[in-house]
Amino acid sequence: LAARAFFAAAFLIVLVYNSTSNFGVKKNILGPDECLKDKTFEWTENLNSYFLDNLAARDWVIMFNSFWFDMTICAILFLYRLDKLQSTTFVIALMISAGMKTVTQTALLTMGRVRGYNYFFPGLYSAIVSYHDILDFYYSGHFATSAILICTLYSLAKQHPQVKMFRWLFFAWLAFKLPYIWLYMTALRTHYIIDFASGLCFGIIAFMVAEQLSYFIDVLLLGRRAQQRTMIFFKACPSCGWSVNHGRDLIDNQEKEAQVKVLGLRGLQYIRVPSQWKDHKDD
Repeated sequence: LAARAFFAAAFLIVLVYNSTSNFGVKKNILGPDECLKDKTFEWTENLNSYFLDNLAARDWVIMFNSFWFDMTICAILFLYRLDKLQSTTFVIALMISAGMKTVTQTALLTMGRVRGYNYFFPGLYSAIVSYHDILDFYYSGHFATSAILICTLYSLAKQHPQVKMFRWLFFAWLAFKLPYIWLYMTALRTHYIIDFASGLCFGIIAFMVAEQLSYFIDVLLLGRRAQQRTMIFFKACPSCGWSVNHGRDLIDNQEKEAQVKVLGLRGLQYIRVPSQWKDHKDD
């Protein structure tokens, strides 16, 4: 109790100090003609000038990114057809993300283009990346879609640990594709830094919501076994199949031992195996 009181008091002092002094961080003052300042635009000024002078290079950079998106989406759909991916979570997540983005950029927040904007049709259409002329800033659909695909690849790697390709693709998206999108879209003045950060968050949130909504399609409509759905944020309830939190992660070892004793009185026992618990009846 004393430790909690000390922590609460210390945290309150930190909040008050931050609100009055901002921890000594120098405040950026914008000029009368400025509405925002994005440091990443300053870092990529030379790259922006290069792409403005070399439109062919710009087109190849855009097409490479779109081609990677298309191939990943097609591969995931193919794996779903082969029953390697046993859930419609990724489709629902993409629909949620696209719907939220459309509402946000058309009804809630419309931002004008900045000097140096250079994102246009590269000459080759894409199955998933759109090139129609819109004021598409907040939030980054590229990053939101990337977050959903990364979660899907992680789910595949978790469900099929023997397939090393899934793990390599997961790391390729995380370590190369995300930085690539950020760099070239910043250089083309397509998004501000806040658009990328928000897009990543919205993509993860969309995937979490989709893991719960997928129950209605996977279990109720398609008749799949609930426990076959590989989820990364939730776990299928063993009774009804609904996506729930990992209950055993919310209790400590003392509570687990107490449950073991209670189940032992009922003729059941827990067997501790790597990274999971299995229960069974005694013979």
